[in-house]
Amino acid sequence: MIQLISDVLDQASDAPNQGQASAHISLPVDAAIQDRAFRNRGGEWLNSHTRNEPTDPLRMKAALATIQKDNPQYSLCGEYGDHLKAVVEAFVTAAKICWLDRHTG
Repeated sequence: MIQLISDVLDQASDAPNQGQASAHISLPVDAAIQDRAFRNRGGEWLNSHTRNEPTDPLRMKAALATIQKDNPQYSLCGEYGDHLKAVVEAFVTAAKICWLDRHTG
């Protein structure tokens, strides 16, 4: 979160102000600058977290075996990275819906 705020402020200080680069940051930071910083950071996060294995594969397999003792039909669907991506995409969809509700009345 700190890096995200730093990105917003860095981009705001680089924004042109009447044809010149401004060392001053106007508050609130322009929504377009915030949006660009959030999208860039979100894309970087998504790329860094797209993976096909959990952080601790042995622990994941042990937990799956424990669940399957109670429910032998239980199985994972798809790859682990697909699951993480689906979670992030669900948050993106929810954020877009909230934004549209807020800005279209």
